[in-house]
Amino acid sequence: PEEPEPEPEPEPIPFLALQLTVEEETVMPLLLAAQSTLLDDMEEHFESVRDRAVDFSTHEGEDLTDELDENLRRHRPRAGRLEEENRRERSLQLMEQRRRFDRFLRGAARSTRHADER
Repeated sequence: PEEPEPEPEPEPIPFLALQLTVEEETVMPLLLAAQSTLLDDMEEHFESVRDRAVDFSTHEGEDLTDELDENLRRHRPRAGRLEEENRRERSLQLMEQRRRFDRFLRGAARSTRHADER
């Protein structure tokens, strides 16, 4: 049986052909410091993104509420049977109030004329 040929090792790039041997005690503090720095940066970025999202949603909510209010002010729904009955009833009440007020004014005017004649 023939043995497979081993793959040739890639030629090292001259400036990367460097091999370092470093003790774990030397590397661990560096790795922990890098991890801590990266986590701090991630937290700051997250807070920034969250703040922008809250600002956007607040302003968007206000804009949409204003737009809805404006659309509702422009829109007059078709009056249904109940609304028509309520409208008629309210109209009759307003007419009765107007008549009472007119009677009151006429009575006040009569009283004023009567007082002026004395």
